[in-house]
Amino acid sequence: MSSNAPALKLSADMQSDPTALAAYLEEMNKLVAGALDTDPRWTKIAKAAKSLADILRHKTEDDLHGKLGKGGLPKSITGLVKGTPGVTGVPSRGLRVPALVEVLRVGANLCADDDDNRAIFLATDYVESVLGLLESYLPWIRLPSEKDPQSKQAQPLLLDDLRVIKTAVGALLNISASFDPAKEKLLRLGAPLIVLRIIVGLYPAGGWASTSASTSIPDMKEEWLWRFGVSNWAWRALDDWREPAEDSDEDSKPIFDGASLMYLLDPLPFVLPPFPEKLPDVFNQVATRLPLIDADLEVLEQVCMSLESLALDLAEVRQLLGRSAASHTPENSYLAQIIRFVEQVQAPSYWSEHSDKDRKRWERTLAFCKAAVIKAIIAVSGEDANLDVLWNEKDESGGWFVKTMLKWIRSYKPRTKVNANEDDGYHDMAICGTLALGNLARKESHCLTLASPPISLTANLIMLLDRKTDIKLKHGVIGLLKNMGHAPGNRAIIGDAGLLEALAASRIWEQKWDIAETVQLSAIGVSKHLAQSNALNSLRLLQAGTDHNSCLEQILGLVKRSDTIAVKSEGTRVLVSVIKSLCTNNGSAIPEHERKSAMDRLVNTRSTTALAELISRSQKYPLLLNEGIIAMTLLATQTHGVPHVLSAFFSSSPSTSTTTPTSTTFSLPGSAPTSPTAPVLVPDSPAVATLVAILVNKENKYQPELRANVCALLAAMGRRVPGAAEEDAKRQEVLHNQTREALNAVANGNGSESDKLDISQAAAAALLAWRR
Repeated sequence: MSSNAPALKLSADMQSDPTALAAYLEEMNKLVAGALDTDPRWTKIAKAAKSLADILRHKTEDDLHGKLGKGGLPKSITGLVKGTPGVTGVPSRGLRVPALVEVLRVGANLCADDDDNRAIFLATDYVESVLGLLESYLPWIRLPSEKDPQSKQAQPLLLDDLRVIKTAVGALLNISASFDPAKEKLLRLGAPLIVLRIIVGLYPAGGWASTSASTSIPDMKEEWLWRFGVSNWAWRALDDWREPAEDSDEDSKPIFDGASLMYLLDPLPFVLPPFPEKLPDVFNQVATRLPLIDADLEVLEQVCMSLESLALDLAEVRQLLGRSAASHTPENSYLAQIIRFVEQVQAPSYWSEHSDKDRKRWERTLAFCKAAVIKAIIAVSGEDANLDVLWNEKDESGGWFVKTMLKWIRSYKPRTKVNANEDDGYHDMAICGTLALGNLARKESHCLTLASPPISLTANLIMLLDRKTDIKLKHGVIGLLKNMGHAPGNRAIIGDAGLLEALAASRIWEQKWDIAETVQLSAIGVSKHLAQSNALNSLRLLQAGTDHNSCLEQILGLVKRSDTIAVKSEGTRVLVSVIKSLCTNNGSAIPEHERKSAMDRLVNTRSTTALAELISRSQKYPLLLNEGIIAMTLLATQTHGVPHVLSAFFSSSPSTSTTTPTSTTFSLPGSAPTSPTAPVLVPDSPAVATLVAILVNKENKYQPELRANVCALLAAMGRRVPGAAEEDAKRQEVLHNQTREALNAVANGNGSESDKLDISQAAAAALLAWRR
């Protein structure tokens, strides 16, 4: 013992003197090192620490917190927390436990809203000591998910233990709240996982409803209120640790990793049947269990949000969930547990005794949680590494995960009324099924399997294109069909099933759905895929219904009014596919008169204008240029095609072009430099300017095939048409004047490309066609 006797006495006068109390605790820290848990000095420490902690609950004008923080108190608090563990390595019981509670309160109150004191405590082993204290309780806490048999035999905790744990969590919360250095240290030390394990073990959601009375704690109600308090403070700490640093531009980041999955999944079953038939007597009163149900749902909401963020942000977690689905016991896998939650989640029966207001609030939370884990499932299905893991090639139906998603899709029935509530529980599951299978349908073999027996999914998906179907579900359905239609072997199957007619009838491209542009773009994509090299599907795109326009008319209407380049370009590419399919002899069984009639319907101002604008704005995209030029050439070769093509070229608005010059001087390869007396090409049309730029090929960025196709288009546009209108003749004359020099240069072989002979012949053929 120390010779400084006054430091060992805790007089009544000292109870209100914070400086004396601090000095007393500093001295006692030196004296109790190695002391047994039954040492009576722990009681004195508890009394002194309680008095000091109570004083420190409020800030003082003389900055008491700052004065005490600059002394030896922080180091002493750290030493007292660290103490000496029991012989088994778990927290010691006896007189030390109440002392720990009060000492932790002193540290927590010194750190509350005081960054200077936080920095001082951070320089000691305080954070490590508090975390070590919490870790030492883990062997005592029942963790149902752990495989360690000892964890199944965890001893019940005393109320004093719960007080220690709650106060320790509060201490971590106070030192780290909005204080980045402490948060960074806690994350490095793995604090989130330790705290998560504490929460899951101490407050198993819904556990109060099925627990039996504890022999160690007579007052079960008080026990669960303390457990609830631990959970509440712990989640507050975890929420704070998620927040990025003040000087960071990042959003909140995951604080867990794959090691946390088993604990995050533990709370899910409490809202799955069967539910307790009878509650413990102490919880019979509605008012008594109200805060516990709120706590249950806070835990559920937190773990579901964590599962969602982990799946969205960490490939490691997505792959871990995917691999678990491929295990030998998939029904017990992590992913299967999530799916079971989605399928079976419902309000526990004991909620029925509460008010409608409370029940509706809780049910909204359940719906939110269900939506969160559904996003996790979708994210897992979108992970490239899971593309083959989630799809069992040995099973003709794709395996259990694919079968589950198919079941969710097929279990949904379209609403009978436009404004009917989605109360059958399958709406969000059908969305998940379509999006998940859409992610897996990035492989051609998967696409073919989905469209073919025994799955034959196309008809089920088409049924969901009904006008009354929610747009979120249509997004998943059309996206899946788009991926399925990308496989050439599926195009006839999907077309024959009536998809294009259903899309037209759904009116998805009409103006009211412009707010769902992504869905419209997916519908454009599936139409483009189905039309490629398929004349029959191309004809279907031209068919109107009794109360709606054809797919192609609706798409071109969207192209005209949209300001989005992707919509305008991809929509026009549908037209390109239709024209090419109808003009190509690909063995189609459609009669010649139907093909000719369809082509006649395509020769119109709307079609040629869309193609001219595609050409005008696509100088940076040779593929789009080539498609537009070929389609325009095919239209120009049709009866009455030239006037429409000429009209489109010379009336296309420069405002539709993002790259075309409004006035350009071209220096042709091999020609003299431009001078005031040299010929100057000033295109009046953005589309013609683009054609000239391709021919000139100033930066050698256009392939010979594309340049030859330009020559073919100019030949078709500039050929003499018997009985042509005067306006068309004038347009041809302007076209000749604006392109002749470029064509002559190419025809004369100016250029460096190895294929210039073929291009020269194409240019010469165009010039010859003009003279005929």
